[in-house]
Amino acid sequence: MSYYNTNKLTSEECHEARKKCGRQEESILRLMNARYGVPMSPEEVLNALRWVNTPLTSVRRAMTTLTEKGYLRKTNLMVMGMYGKPTHTWVVNERTEQMSLV
Repeated sequence: MSYYNTNKLTSEECHEARKKCGRQEESILRLMNARYGVPMSPEEVLNALRWVNTPLTSVRRAMTTLTEKGYLRKTNLMVMGMYGKPTHTWVVNERTEQMSLV
């Protein structure tokens, strides 16, 4: 659960933000496991989860964290992103398939 406290939240606010990050990571990992083997971009993940009030940067942060933890793997496959630029896709890392964060 990675929240980077760059805006100097209080201890309680930071605790809540970390819990929210953890829930985002869990939701993304569940989605990626359900679509095992299907490469997905952060935009595709955001749309699939129907998170209308979640910034794309939060999805990117969560996917980067899951990659650093070994749950996801960034691919060389790129798709057109929502801003008209190519963006990478991710898949579940074969060594950790069907694992959960718990």
